[in-house]
Amino acid sequence: MAGAVKSRSVAILSVLSILATLLSAAPLPAAASSHAVANAAQLAAALGPGGPAEIEITTSFTLTSPVTIGRNVTIYANGATAESIEIKAPPNSPAFMVAAGNTVTLRSFGIWGANDRRAKGGGIAVDSGATLIVDMMSIHDNFAGEGGGIYNAGTTTIKNSVFYRNSAAGKGGGISNDGTLNVENSTFAKNDAQQGGAASTAGAASFNFVTIVGNSSKNKIGAGTHLTGGSITLSHSIVANNFSGGSFYDCSGQTTVDRVLFSSTQGCQPNGDHLTVAAISFPNSELPMDNGGPTKTVALTDQTPGAPFDHPAYAYGTTCLPKDQRGSGRPASACTVGAFEPDFTPPVVVLTQNPAPNAAGWHGSTVTS
Repeated sequence: MAGAVKSRSVAILSVLSILATLLSAAPLPAAASSHAVANAAQLAAALGPGGPAEIEITTSFTLTSPVTIGRNVTIYANGATAESIEIKAPPNSPAFMVAAGNTVTLRSFGIWGANDRRAKGGGIAVDSGATLIVDMMSIHDNFAGEGGGIYNAGTTTIKNSVFYRNSAAGKGGGISNDGTLNVENSTFAKNDAQQGGAASTAGAASFNFVTIVGNSSKNKIGAGTHLTGGSITLSHSIVANNFSGGSFYDCSGQTTVDRVLFSSTQGCQPNGDHLTVAAISFPNSELPMDNGGPTKTVALTDQTPGAPFDHPAYAYGTTCLPKDQRGSGRPASACTVGAFEPDFTPPVVVLTQNPAPNAAGWHGSTVTS
């Protein structure tokens, strides 16, 4: 009897030992990949070492100090539009700074309210060696010494976003670039600087399907785009009605172009294919408005002078992106240049004969559209 009890005890101990070994070898539960924040303190804590790969901003708030991002992370919101949830910069400081060696994605919210004349980068500053991706963002009403919206010394990609009413005491009201900059399907409007109202670059910058309108500079140099070094390429874009000193100064410096509509090339030396210079006007004096989609745009409508079918921007692009800034579809070819793809489809008129007389005894027709 004693031997049987001893055998059972040994068996139980063996099973427990095996279970302990299996449990010790099992991986620990992974940390949550996304984390929600609702104020500046929670955002700072979530950005600490070992924090989540994604951070969701659930409501608008004001930063109490600049936010330095020192690791790879995506920060996003899920509002109806980019301006449904916004981050206001702290007093007299930039909002976000991306440190070297990190890749940061900002998506679907607004950044506004920076006011620091000493700063490079009012809304966002990107260090050399850092990578920033801006997608479906609204960067507006920021002020800095250089780069009112963004200052980039690293590599920055901007997609489906709007920059408006940003300003700089020096260069680059919307953005100042000393690194590598790629902009696609985005709008720059009503930005202001000493030079480069929309954008100033000393690095390599490219703009594809971008609308740059209604910006200004104070010294008759590149109210739209301003080249101080490096290179700038404009393709399938509208650069129009950018003013300085009462005249159009849409660009400055040697500019490579492919299917670009300017209102004036005064002050710059564009070279390339399919350059058009034409008078053009926009609704709402080039101020971005809600025309559908997550970010504001400057629309081309059938009320725009010259529209619909002889509009100089219409059916001008050949290598078309599948969608415009709003997410609306573009035709595979013969699309409109700029960030906004209008619908200039003519109404279909159908004339239906009505052989039966009406109450007055008259035969008539019905016109529908």
